[in-house]
Amino acid sequence: MTEMVQRTKELDDEESRKKFKRAFLLYIQKSFLCATTCSKLFPSHTTTIFDVSRTSEINWAAHVHNFLLDNISKFRERNKQSIDGCRYMLVLIYFNFRQYVVNLKSAPEGPWVIHWTKEMLIEKIHEESKLKAGLILQGNRKRRMLKRTRMKRNDINK
Repeated sequence: MTEMVQRTKELDDEESRKKFKRAFLLYIQKSFLCATTCSKLFPSHTTTIFDVSRTSEINWAAHVHNFLLDNISKFRERNKQSIDGCRYMLVLIYFNFRQYVVNLKSAPEGPWVIHWTKEMLIEKIHEESKLKAGLILQGNRKRRMLKRTRMKRNDINK
């Protein structure tokens, strides 16, 4: 990341820097913060790049959260196969809910990102993979079911 910051400083003029910032903001939103399964741009992606001098004033957490909530609603309404948005945030919400559903008073205050360390995430993923109703196992079942359905379609088409 520091190399990228250094390269930004080396750009010749202000317009080149703005161009780079716009490209970077689009890239980081499409690939991580507000990731989608399709290649088109959404209005929420473009509204953040109009005035790149004010990017530090944008509430990025709210932006990512709202995008995720909108797409969860679309997932439910349209019976979609996947949810667009930050998968990392979705996993944190899920793990936090699973961890503290019994005793909400023991749930951590403040941003959950700070609470969940790499070790805790790895441990939780390992636990989830062993559960019969865990998120990871459900995803694996769904993939196997889709694979069988595709195989049956291929057999029919032959």
